[in-house]
Amino acid sequence: MQIFGVDVLRHQTRRTTPLYALAILNTETDEVRKHSVTKFKLVRLINKLRPEIVATDNVYELGESKKELLAFLRAIPPETKLVQVTNGGSLKSIARKYGIRVNALDPMSEAEACATLAALGVGYELSIFEDRTLIKVSRARSLGKGGWSQKRYSRRVHGAVMRKAREIEETLLRSGLRFKKEERIGIGGYARCVFIVEAPRAAIPIKSGKYGDVQVKISCVEREKIKFTKLGRKYTIVGIDPGTTIGVAVLDLDGNLLWLHSSKNYLLSDIILKISSLGKPLIVASDVTPAPETVKRIKSTFSSLLYEVDEPLSVEEKIMLTKGFNCANDHERDALVACLQAFKKFKNKFAKIERKAPTGVDVDEVKALVVRGTSIRSAIEKISSKAESTTDEKTEEKQAAKPEMREDEKIRSLKEELREKEEQIKRLREFISELKDKLKEKDEKISRLEERLRLMRFELDERVRKDERIRILESMITALRAELERERREKEELKEMLKGRQGAKTPDFDEKSERLVKVAKSFSKHAIAEVEARYGLESGDVILFEDSSGGGANTAELLAKRGVRAVIFNGEPSHFAADKFLELGVPFFSADEIKVRRSGDFAFVSRYELNEKIREWMEERKRILRRKGIVVFV
Repeated sequence: MQIFGVDVLRHQTRRTTPLYALAILNTETDEVRKHSVTKFKLVRLINKLRPEIVATDNVYELGESKKELLAFLRAIPPETKLVQVTNGGSLKSIARKYGIRVNALDPMSEAEACATLAALGVGYELSIFEDRTLIKVSRARSLGKGGWSQKRYSRRVHGAVMRKAREIEETLLRSGLRFKKEERIGIGGYARCVFIVEAPRAAIPIKSGKYGDVQVKISCVEREKIKFTKLGRKYTIVGIDPGTTIGVAVLDLDGNLLWLHSSKNYLLSDIILKISSLGKPLIVASDVTPAPETVKRIKSTFSSLLYEVDEPLSVEEKIMLTKGFNCANDHERDALVACLQAFKKFKNKFAKIERKAPTGVDVDEVKALVVRGTSIRSAIEKISSKAESTTDEKTEEKQAAKPEMREDEKIRSLKEELREKEEQIKRLREFISELKDKLKEKDEKISRLEERLRLMRFELDERVRKDERIRILESMITALRAELERERREKEELKEMLKGRQGAKTPDFDEKSERLVKVAKSFSKHAIAEVEARYGLESGDVILFEDSSGGGANTAELLAKRGVRAVIFNGEPSHFAADKFLELGVPFFSADEIKVRRSGDFAFVSRYELNEKIREWMEERKRILRRKGIVVFV
């Protein structure tokens, strides 16, 4: 692992660019390489060597404002952390605590100390971006002013944008990332598609670039204010669902899911080790009251706070709360519910801390104090007081130790600067001369092309006058032929439908004692549409489904909208469909519960038996809904 330590070697003036002392520490060999670099070369080295950390004693040495720091972070790899090893104290005093010697007069020594401290986990990571990323998929070129082939060209480009968007969507789904998708429809596809991914830029397996007619731009979502997070382990919220199969969920203090797992063969020691590797548990939560002994043991291990829900949630409430998370089973869902409930309790306070905490204060430490009972104001003052005690110590040391530059050194520096400027002026004059020659050639070429263009326009106008009327007529003929073909197809479809209805004869039956039942092959929207097209589907009809699989809540809702009186299944419908039938008041039975007589494509049931079954079903529905606390009015 490589760590860059950076300190200012020469400050920027109106005539000079800043120089930086750079110490490159290899943590595996303890080798340190030192360089003097400009900011441009520093960025280039970071992108080439891709260090894990760029450490400095003051991040504002790399950018004097948030805008400049934002530009610097956008220019380096997303996985590289920018770390400030001090938090108000001087570099010399902090290094002394860890036995590191620093020469305050030597920027190279300070740069090496910054790298060494960062390798020991000392410092605060600068965060300007949220753990969210914006992926924008759009056209790579303009569609132009238009022409005969404009619509065809638009369909091709918009279709390419849609295909690329779907490809990115599949990649995000395979990676298990949560995201929102917003698209703007164009002719034949998407004019633009934007993905808001709930993950940092480094975790997204997609690259920016141009892909033919499509361009993909990936950018991080900027925070409202700069955030400093202490290096090392972060605070976490842990949810536990103990039992034969134990479920574990871990969130950070921003509500991001770090780990979700369940297993039958997981030892408690293994769980504690894994939780510890993800951070320092601030809260250990349970979704039941009182918390089980296993939860209390884990809480005691980490000296964390115990969170217990006020009252247990129903299964429906748990499903709604964990919507959008990929839970493999009920144990993972219950553990995640405990985490989310604990986070929800402190969410508003955390947001208030984010707004109130001044720049440079470790927000996670403030949150930890607030969770343990300290007021927000007191917590911020307590953390800030540590940073304010020795803020100017390092600056005073540097100013006191800075030697006066001798006169001969000033003269030598000015002469060197003058020589550089003269060489720069010479290069610029040569470049201007080359540009003038190229400009003359361009003017001559433009003159020739304008004359050629004038002749081509004249010839084109002549052809257009002759062909314009023909093209208009051909376009009208094509449109009329297409319309005629659509009318023919529609006519054939209506004939087939009429023929099917005429051929479907209802067999004779006793209407007083028996009820006609229409038969569908399977419990699906397609099979229902076939029955409706062949026999018609009216309010009060009874339908028999030969196969109960395939449909869910949406299919049940479709039958309710059609006004179907009752539904009979060969088999059992899905629980989603059963719940929807129960909610909408549509009686459903198994073919084993009611006697069904088949005759060709139709079936018949006893009117008396059907009415009795419907009455019994309605009574049972009332009892179920009352148990759930829902009042039913007849």
